[in-house]
Order: sequence, then C-alpha cells, then structure tokens
Amino acid sequence: MSNLRLMTVKRTIGVKLEATANQYTNNETLTADNYCFAAYDIEYSPAIEDYVRKIAYGDASKSRGVPGKRTGTVSFTCDLQPHGSSVTSAPMIFQLFRACGFVQSTYAAGVGLKCSSLADRAPVTIEVVERQEGATPDQLVVRFFGCMGDVEIANESTGQPVKCKFTFTGALASITTRAYANMLAPTSFDTSNVPAVLAATIWLGSTTMYCSKFSVKTGNEVSLFDDGSMAGGVSGARISNRDPMIEIDPDMFVTTDKDWYTDHVNATTGALAITIGNNLHINAPAGQIVQSYTPADRQGHVSNAMRIRCTRSSGNDELEILQGVAS
Repeated sequence: MSNLRLMTVKRTIGVKLEATANQYTNNETLTADNYCFAAYDIEYSPAIEDYVRKIAYGDASKSRGVPGKRTGTVSFTCDLQPHGSSVTSAPMIFQLFRACGFVQSTYAAGVGLKCSSLADRAPVTIEVVERQEGATPDQLVVRFFGCMGDVEIANESTGQPVKCKFTFTGALASITTRAYANMLAPTSFDTSNVPAVLAATIWLGSTTMYCSKFSVKTGNEVSLFDDGSMAGGVSGARISNRDPMIEIDPDMFVTTDKDWYTDHVNATTGALAITIGNNLHINAPAGQIVQSYTPADRQGHVSNAMRIRCTRSSGNDELEILQGVAS
C-alpha cells in the first residue's frame, strides 16, 4: 500500500452536460476540457443507504446490513465571470446554470439564461478528483451522474465579485483510482477579468437601491428519482419545483420618498435589474415584495432587509442572467 497522501490543495472538479442520448445512464466521459470551471470551496458527500437488520438472535448484536441506494451531493463556488473574447459567446459558468433549470439563448449582441420548466431535465456528470502528493500522483475520482442543482448568486460585500454557490444532487456512479498516466488536469479557463461590485446599479421599479449586499436564490426543489433498474437504485435528479427569491439590504426610506409598505400590501410588482461590470445583468421582470421595513444597523444608518419573490411575467421568465443585451 502506498503511503502517499491526498492533498487538499490539489482537489479539482470536472463537469459535463449529459447529452440527450446519455441522460441518466451513467456513460458520459469527461476530458481535460471539462475541468475548465474556476471553482473553489469544493465539497462532496457520497451516500450509500444502509439497511440495518436486527434479527431476533436473543442479543443486541446487529447482523450485516444491506447496502442500498447510491446518491450524493457536490457543492462549490464560482465567481460570476463574463466570456473573455465575445459578448455572444457563453461564459463557462453558463453550463452550470443550465443544470440548475435555465435555458440558454443567443442574441445579436448578447447571450442569456432564463429559468424555465423546459430545463427540469438537463443533468450533468460531475467528477471530484483528489490528487496524491509527489511527482507522479494517482488520482482518486469520485463520480456522480444525473446531477441537477440549485444556486445562490450572492454579493457578500461591496467591492467583491459576485459568487455563484452551486449545490448539485445526483446518483453516485463510482469511486475509483485514475493512474498518473491517465491524469486529467484543468485547462481552458475563462481568462477575462472578474468584475467586482463597484459602480454597479440596482433598481426595483424606478427606485435606485443603495445596498451593501444582495443574494439571488433560484429556490430549486431538486428531487432524486428512484429506479430499481439502475445499479445504484436512482436514475438521477430532476427539478420538480422552484421559487426564486432575492434578498437585498437597501437604505430605509420614509414613505414619502418611497412607499414600500403600500407596494407590499397591494402585491405590486416591479422589474428588478442588477448590473455588474460592463455587460453582466441579473433581471427579474416581476419582483414582488414579501418582506420589508425590517431594520438593521449598517455602518451607523438604518437599512431595510427586503425579500423579493421573482414571480411570472409571461411565464418561464421570472429570472434572467444576461451577458450583453437581449436584442
């Protein structure tokens, strides 16, 4: 047995959208190009159900259990980053959003994502790789398939990038060793600058929101589907429901400046638009206030912790992520 240790700093992740013919069948093959996501804070948790048997032997000892369904979760963070060369070329990170219930469209001067029920079945295969120390390391590969996810898009502090915190759920395919001779290493990252939230604009209706932070949660309900014909007992995950929600902390106004209370009780909706950098946008065409006038102390002045539900405008359009313009 080797005494080489697996090093935390060498952990990598690969993600690949499953082709229609391969969806939920555990046969996508990843290459080095699929390790192109600038991910960090990678965590994973394989799970094998344990059917415990307590047979009446007349004592407290347990009999050997029965291993059952094989599932797991993978979470990681990527910064919201535009494509480096073309406004109509989708950033790498857009592939991850497509497995979180978004449909991608290309426009004359942009490329965008809208949450859609048409994307409830758009899984990815994920490999999390641990690498040995030393000059010729083998890799431990923890592989999941049929994965779909939920994501929180968050700016935790002014001056920092917008972080996209993904959590994927799916079927556990295998835990194996990949020899050094076949090692896959990350390549082909987006090389564009990651914009910080500076000179950003946030609007709700016609009102400018002066915020120090915000978060957009897709609120996806990710459900694993049992399938006794599969080796691991599940075919993978689907998005069975969603409830996108936005949380922001603007300055609190008197009602003669802006009457959020009346908008709240009258279920008034307004378009919410967030612009980061030169060409990244987060839009919600019909935001409805579900919490307002919740005071907090921010640097000595009163802020208003608000929650805004992204409701339907024309349907399947309550949340959009856009690079460039939709024209």
